[in-house]
Amino acid sequence: MTLPRKLWLMFMLPGLPLMAGGGLDAVPAAKPPAYKALRFDEDYSHLAKADRQRAGDLFDTVNYIPLMTGNPAWYLSIGGEVRERFEGAANPGFGLRGDYNTYWLQRLVFSTDWHLGDRARVYAAGISGLAQGGSLSAPPTQDDPVDLLFAFAEFTPWRGADGESVVLRVGRFGMSLGAGRLVATRASPNIPLRFDGFEALFNSRDWQATLFLTKPVTERTNGFDNYDDHITFWGAYVTRWFDATRKNGVD
Repeated sequence: MTLPRKLWLMFMLPGLPLMAGGGLDAVPAAKPPAYKALRFDEDYSHLAKADRQRAGDLFDTVNYIPLMTGNPAWYLSIGGEVRERFEGAANPGFGLRGDYNTYWLQRLVFSTDWHLGDRARVYAAGISGLAQGGSLSAPPTQDDPVDLLFAFAEFTPWRGADGESVVLRVGRFGMSLGAGRLVATRASPNIPLRFDGFEALFNSRDWQATLFLTKPVTERTNGFDNYDDHITFWGAYVTRWFDATRKNGVD
């Protein structure tokens, strides 16, 4: 039996957020946070007091743009992603067909993250996914020239003294629960998986919980991607962490 072979060649710039400096306390820069699969989960508020001359990341100057003098909780982050990928597949039909398919994939993302004080936040991101070449027509998850990736509003009604918080989110967002076996971002195709709906997020040192009521978004190659009116996805996901690094826990 002839086995399939696939060649992947990928070039990716993980993030391009944007900013202007101004009037901040000069203290040593904190270690920049790691880029995350869901970019809206990144927190750049530590840059409010970072020394711009000793910034810890090339894009620190675009991750934090002050919006209000004297109130560092008001800021803007501008970000993006450029991903170029070539794929070639030989014998994808396990020898039943003697075909060979090659194509080029491109993903472009541009995002704005508006922090309106300690309690409110608005996030929006657009996306362009293009597929060039190939012997077969590209599916909508690969070929969608212009569309809305994420757009949601957040409100934080409660913060505890030890870092606990309750966050309410409504709009279009992505979800990645646990190890992502059942619900993940679908990072491999050009267009990630998204949901329209509501989330309630609780976070503390030892506990993390997500309550959600959503409808999955259906991709269209041309036209606005809308949610699937025939499917409602809802539930709760709870994690108990056993260590401060959040590497060991039970879901």
